[in-house]
Amino acid sequence: ATGDNGSSGQATAYDLRVSQNPITPANFFSASQLPLPIAPSVSGSEESYTIANLVNGALYYFALKVTDSAGATSSISNVITAQPQSGIKVASQAGYDQHFVFSEI
Repeated sequence: ATGDNGSSGQATAYDLRVSQNPITPANFFSASQLPLPIAPSVSGSEESYTIANLVNGALYYFALKVTDSAGATSSISNVITAQPQSGIKVASQAGYDQHFVFSEI
């Protein structure tokens, strides 16, 4: 997890987005927002999120923004891609030390 001031503290909220088109700063809010049932953890903690109902063989793009306790929102994280295959779990590293696990369920 990222902190609310870089690597210290605790963020207030995450905004995780997914699209089948590349995500950029210009189209971040056009990508589908994923519901996050978790609150941000303390900086340095490992976090994971499983996304269900992905189509096998389709290419997905994921990006994240983080909000701190003062309401400041980060720029988008590095954009990661995943292409799920039946029975295979794909783990990928996003920005801000976030791990997301994508799986076909």
